Amino acid sequence: MPMPPVLKLSRRILFPALLLGLFCAPALAAEGAPAMPDKTASDLAKIEAAIAINAKDAAEAAVTYPATPQNAPEQAPAAPCPASEPAPQAAQAPAVAATPAPAAPAELAPAAPDSAKEEAAFIANAKDAPAAATTYKPAVAAHRGASGYVPEHTLPAKTMAYALGPDFIEQDVIMSKDGVLMIMHDPVLDTTTDVAKKFPDRARPDGSFYAVDFTYPELRSLTVTERFNPKTGKPVFAGRFPGDSGIGFQIPTLEEELRLIQGLNKSTGGNVGVYVEVKEPAFYAREGKDITGAVIAMLEKYGYNSPDARSILQIFDYDAVRDARMKGWKGDLAMLVLRGGQHLTDDKAVHEWLLTPEGIAEVSRYATIYAPWFSHLAVPSEDGKSYQVSNLADLARQHGMKVHSWTHRRDAPFKGFKDSRQSLDTAFKEIRLDGLFSDFPGDVVQYLKEEGLR
Repeated sequence: MPMPPVLKLSRRILFPALLLGLFCAPALAAEGAPAMPDKTASDLAKIEAAIAINAKDAAEAAVTYPATPQNAPEQAPAAPCPASEPAPQAAQAPAVAATPAPAAPAELAPAAPDSAKEEAAFIANAKDAPAAATTYKPAVAAHRGASGYVPEHTLPAKTMAYALGPDFIEQDVIMSKDGVLMIMHDPVLDTTTDVAKKFPDRARPDGSFYAVDFTYPELRSLTVTERFNPKTGKPVFAGRFPGDSGIGFQIPTLEEELRLIQGLNKSTGGNVGVYVEVKEPAFYAREGKDITGAVIAMLEKYGYNSPDARSILQIFDYDAVRDARMKGWKGDLAMLVLRGGQHLTDDKAVHEWLLTPEGIAEVSRYATIYAPWFSHLAVPSEDGKSYQVSNLADLARQHGMKVHSWTHRRDAPFKGFKDSRQSLDTAFKEIRLDGLFSDFPGDVVQYLKEEGLR
């Protein structure tokens, strides 16, 4: 059988670039602290500071803080979750979207910009945001890099992802104690590093090691491994990269990743974009750090803050999505949505509202992409053997937004689907997603080629 072009590209650039990712580690820094609009501050008074543990893949999140079981493999250890967190259920998403939706709770109701100046800033930035594509060419986002093959969010994982031909490579951005923007999915270090061995006395009262309590040099001293359960030491995905490999993977900085991707674009003639998530903006505000502003400034520095740039900003926090426009973000902006909300703040009502026609209409004032968990779009039956497509994607498109979702995994199919292929058929033939995250981006790229969408 002829070798697919993407594998030829992999052979040409993968291993030299992997070595580059393993051993290049320049020290780089970032900057400091948010001011939310007055109404946003009062809106959040009842939920204190929105400590937003990104629920995007909470099945893989640290077992030392709440997690949502999404599409983790059955063998993965279960993580403790808040009592309020709903398990994926068959009829919920269609019912919420299709029935008359409740009004947003008064204390959570979205507020328009308070002043003429803020309104002008919003209009200036939102009107420049990219319009929806006129031809159907769904995007593939490499989820935390090629995380199905190499430990997530390491430079080798991003380099391998590039070779697999996605449209975007994802960056989850956290911030160190000394203000450096770094790439890691969790705000805690427990589940992907050896922090408990190197800094055993640095945990907070909840037992977790928060990245914001560590300086850049300290974070760089940690070894990154395949995701594991810190209580048992067992890997979350048993068939993936060996956790005891002894390879010194490190936590990269956002600036390094931007340079890596731009460097590969230059050397290969490619045009892969960045898909950047601002992690926990309200939590960082409590720590005195404006992570959203710092991320936007870094993307601006590297030419990504414009309507035609190959960049997408994504956030789980509704207020932060709104504030991103006020802080000057001009490109595509994704509202990430999960029933049950974020884990360390009581914003369940906000995310329930974001699954209603009213919530979708309101967030479309700021976001250009509506990005719910896939099981809200294709809702599994009670027995997990079938699914029902909800009308959320249609509602989002009625308000001019594109629809992206997460996360495809070859080794952990979505509930309601017999295998990966069936879920991809539903994603692109029934729902007609505009973008999909995958731990195995090459699988999705190949599928789209076979279906004439590449």
